[in-house]
Amino acid sequence: MSGKRKGRRAQATKKQSSGGWRPPGWIWLLVGIGLGAYGTVMLFLESGAPMPDIELPRAILSSPEPAAEPETPALPPRTEPKFDFYSILPKQEVVIPQEDIHSTDDRSTGTGPPPSWIVQVGSFRSFQDADGVRAQLALRGIESHISAREGETSTWHRVRVGPIKSRREADRLRSKLQRLNFQPMILKSE
Repeated sequence: MSGKRKGRRAQATKKQSSGGWRPPGWIWLLVGIGLGAYGTVMLFLESGAPMPDIELPRAILSSPEPAAEPETPALPPRTEPKFDFYSILPKQEVVIPQEDIHSTDDRSTGTGPPPSWIVQVGSFRSFQDADGVRAQLALRGIESHISAREGETSTWHRVRVGPIKSRREADRLRSKLQRLNFQPMILKSE
């Protein structure tokens, strides 16, 4: 074993002591191709071989007068667009029921109750899962409740927090729940 190690060390020292940096083979290939191309061009120029005659197009050799511009086809006359909706719209009448008018007036003037928000933390098929999430929230100081909702095939148990009076508070609670690895969503209560 010691002989193998000495052999490797000797080879390593030979490589290090044999000189400095050596360029890779592909550089030598490029240098050879470049020198060959240079030598061929120089030989061709020194031999006195006549240069091949290149015929230039006559337009380039002599241009006594500028070429006439090709005629452009005549464009059709420009017509102004005709819009009929200016005359059609005043003739149309849309009837809005009185119920819709009063319901939108209440919301726009603020006479109705302000909207409240609910943050839904999760929805589960089993009550035990929903109760476990509610217990986790209670340990963190968040008061929540479970509401059951009948689905097409089974009952869903929703863990919700709220109602909350402002959207800003609901956003803060959602951010806090996201930091606790929940996936809450904000719902507008009816």
